Formats: sequence, C-alpha cells, structure tokens
Amino acid sequence: MFICQLVSFACFFILVPFSLVFPRYDFFRPSVLLSICRMSGALESGVRVCVVRADNLKKVDTLTHADPYVKLYVNGNFLGKTKIKKNKKSPEWNETFEVPETISAEGLVLEVYDWNAIAKDKFLGLVKLTSLGAYHGRENVEFELQPR
Repeated sequence: MFICQLVSFACFFILVPFSLVFPRYDFFRPSVLLSICRMSGALESGVRVCVVRADNLKKVDTLTHADPYVKLYVNGNFLGKTKIKKNKKSPEWNETFEVPETISAEGLVLEVYDWNAIAKDKFLGLVKLTSLGAYHGRENVEFELQPR
C-alpha cells in the first residue's frame, strides 16, 4: 500500500509541470529593474534611464555566481555599459544613462552578460522596450529577461 502511494506521488511530480505544482515559480525568473524619467532643465533634455538592479540571475560558472554587467543600446547604437559586479546572483548597479533628445529613444535594448576573464562573456538575457513613453516617471519597473 505504501509503495503504491509513493509511486503515484512520484508520477504526479513527473507528469505535472513544475510551474503548476509551485505557482510562485515565476518569482524565481531572472529580471532587471529600471527607472525611466524625462530629463528636464535649462541645459538638458531627453530621457534618463537608471539600471537599478537584477534579480535571480542564473548561475553559469561552476564554482561561483555570475559576474554580471548590462549593455544598453538605443535604436541599435551602443549607449553604455554598467560596472561588473563580481559573484552576484542579484547585483545592484544604480547607474544612470542619459539619452539626449536628439536621439529618438523608442528602441531601448538592455543585454545582461556574465563577464569572463579568459573566455567569451556569456549572454544571460535581454530586455527590449519599444516605447519608453509608457514608462516615463516610473521607478523600479521590473522586466523579465528574455532569450535572444
């Protein structure tokens, strides 16, 4: 009797998707937090993007967590890169990048990489924002990292 219950319990976990058994599984998905605001002042205009932090980055190195950094692109043009945070699963950058008004900031792409001293840096995920207007003035907006 006990063996039958054990077998049926094991089959339940094999046949039912993990996300249905543990509905908070999406809580563990890698993400990036951004703050986006319009620059306003006598000498400046445009958009300011603050890369706040990332959460739940996957472990790609054998012994340590990722050494992540973020590259930002606007309309396919390289805008900047954050500092590398060594051995972090949930790094905090709080780095701000400014997009001048002369550049249309409609296509913002953030790519997250794991830095490696010897081999090529490993891609961890990206966030594509087609319209920044929807996020103006919002702080700590969470975006799930997507594959290429």
